Amino acid sequence: PGVVAVCPKHGTEIFETETHYRPKTSASGCKIDIAREISKREITREEAKQLIEKGEIGPFDDLIAKKSGNPYTAILYLKKNERVGYRFAKR
Repeated sequence: PGVVAVCPKHGTEIFETETHYRPKTSASGCKIDIAREISKREITREEAKQLIEKGEIGPFDDLIAKKSGNPYTAILYLKKNERVGYRFAKR
């Protein structure tokens, strides 16, 4: 609980909830909404802070695909719409 980071775009405080990192209210215009668990991997407060402030974290090699259950590697980043996206290594 408590403030994890400040949105660089809106200046809004981002809080930790039971399941997400998000602003207390959507009235600020900030749409950051980071799940605390992404692809079966727990996102720590420090990782969430870095994702919000720097725009990306990773690469992580312990992400698990929902459908196949197979592990994969990706970098997590904040897209322009302030949602989490994935960048995969070239094969």
